[in-house]
Amino acid sequence: MIEPTSSFAIERLRLADMLAACPQLLGRFGAPDATSALPDPLEPLKPGKIHVGALTSEDHEGLRPYAVILRPGEAIYELVAGGDRNYLRRKGSLWVYLADNSRFADPTDDLIDFENFAGGVIDDLAAIAGRGGLLPIHTIGWQLPPERSDPNLDAQDLKPFWDCVIELQWE
Repeated sequence: MIEPTSSFAIERLRLADMLAACPQLLGRFGAPDATSALPDPLEPLKPGKIHVGALTSEDHEGLRPYAVILRPGEAIYELVAGGDRNYLRRKGSLWVYLADNSRFADPTDDLIDFENFAGGVIDDLAAIAGRGGLLPIHTIGWQLPPERSDPNLDAQDLKPFWDCVIELQWE
């Protein structure tokens, strides 16, 4: 396995470790510990995993719930200047795509269930940001708020699902 050496690859893996430490995510995934939430590159794809980069599978329904860490494109070095202290500081943003199959027949209960899950992940990340060498997140918000799949797809025998995208800005 290739070891990450660039700061930007390392930041993505730091976020994967942070997600694996989120009690809300582990509970939803049915994962007993952080290690079991991270995929093993030598095993086939399984449900309840945190993926770094694109998720390549024909069976997204069978893999839900899952999380995918994506880089939206912003990862820069910024000049910090003042007095005799001039240096470049890394900063950027990462997205976390969360998806899960619908769990309740009642649409309101279904929405609240997924919002509780996704909001709980945000709360968990906010609680541990920047601690012990973890990703120094300064802003967390919705890039895409929780949405249910298109009901027209349900007629095509696709199971309804929920997804959202959380944006995390770090320095």
